[in-house]
Amino acid sequence: MYYKSVNLSAGDHVFEAFADDTTSDSVTATISAGIIEYVSLYVGTAGPANGFADIWVFNDATFAQSVDIYIDGGWYGSVSMVEPGAAGIFYASVELPEGDHLFEAFALDYGTNASVSMYISAGGTITVDIHVGGSPATATATGPVGTTDSYTVTITYIWTVSPTSVKLYYTEDYGATWVVAGENTNVVSKIGVGIQY
Repeated sequence: MYYKSVNLSAGDHVFEAFADDTTSDSVTATISAGIIEYVSLYVGTAGPANGFADIWVFNDATFAQSVDIYIDGGWYGSVSMVEPGAAGIFYASVELPEGDHLFEAFALDYGTNASVSMYISAGGTITVDIHVGGSPATATATGPVGTTDSYTVTITYIWTVSPTSVKLYYTEDYGATWVVAGENTNVVSKIGVGIQY
């Protein structure tokens, strides 16, 4: 705020202010003899109020990798060697104007980039979770189904990503309890096990 006292003759006067950012204000005031008048002029454009985004990075790959972070299409920074694991790491708290914002992560493996679009309220804080590295490896048994009186049963399965090993289970009481049938450390789509009845 800038304040200045000036002596003026009685009557109407126009007060104007011009700022470097090209904004201006104008006020007309009537000055009376012997009376002090206060005139307020406002310049400058108030930008939108800001909020904060707390960014967390999660690496779902089986190896550590670096991740580049982009906000609203522009590069913001890098996270060096994010270790795999469910905990994730806190990257940064970023101040941004109120509104919709796009958060993107580009991982070292290039096949598991991620993006999250979120709204930030003025004075608020949001948490942005970004996952890279793809989905964890999974394996699903596909057969056999039904019943058999054979001592040896071959259990087949399918998998996603690249599991390093697969444990398969069987049940003899319609799912009430499950027993480990065997484990494949060399993933080859099936496992033959001997089940004692």
